[in-house]
Amino acid sequence: MPSFSWSDCVTISQNAANPGDFKVGFVQNALILTGLAVYANNVTWADTYNPPLPLDDADPNNKPWYDAPKTFGQDGLGNNVALLVTDDLPSTARPTLSGNNQIQSMQLADSFTIWIVVKFDKNGDRDRGATIRIWHVDWDIDYRATIQWNNGVPTPQIAQGGHAPAITADVSHLNQQGVPQPGAPRMVTCGPTAKEAMSIKK
Repeated sequence: MPSFSWSDCVTISQNAANPGDFKVGFVQNALILTGLAVYANNVTWADTYNPPLPLDDADPNNKPWYDAPKTFGQDGLGNNVALLVTDDLPSTARPTLSGNNQIQSMQLADSFTIWIVVKFDKNGDRDRGATIRIWHVDWDIDYRATIQWNNGVPTPQIAQGGHAPAITADVSHLNQQGVPQPGAPRMVTCGPTAKEAMSIKK
């Protein structure tokens, strides 16, 4: 399956007191996560979340960041820059049998919002933790497969109606002068992550 990927270069103003006081990276929220497996005799396994979505889709060891944030460093022209690269391939794993019931189909329908975020991180400063959301992208994926069994061996067959990762919105939150603009969607950065909140309902 293809993955969602995003790479970008963020430049901080030369007027910044100390570019090393800032971190920049990706924060992703899971808005919809639908992992569903259907077995013979109408047996189903479904992903559930407590607390419910939306949730921070962070690395549990590095909250609230989706992956490790970067610090700013100087390029060859003296600009304070950070190069960002991330990718995501939603997936789910289910056993081929639930009791004696063979798996018949699977669906993975997920929707996310991912931001590029700058965070002020100077130790001892009263404004430490302040964030600016620079850009966000909404994206989703819909993977559907039916399972054919041949001589006891399951073989997935891609079903119609699904689609690979697709961007549904691509929005800047800075004006041409680099000033933050209102209207950014809500961003969840606290509480359990999607991975920590997930369980399977059988």
